Amino acid sequence: MEIIRMVFTGSCRQGIITAAIRFAEAAVICEGLKAPQTHAYRAAAPGVSTRSDNIISDEEINFPKVN
Repeated sequence: MEIIRMVFTGSCRQGIITAAIRFAEAAVICEGLKAPQTHAYRAAAPGVSTRSDNIISDEEINFPKVN
């Protein structure tokens, strides 16, 4: 399997992060894949941009962030 990289981005902090976490959980639980997930946002300002990165693979993943 090739590595699948997904970036979730938007202005809805909780929705973006929740979607990315659920996507990674589904890959791990349903398919038995490896799926690290990271996210970044500014907590002090509601409505600012949010980014969450997922990498999905059936092999070991040697880097934690999407390039």
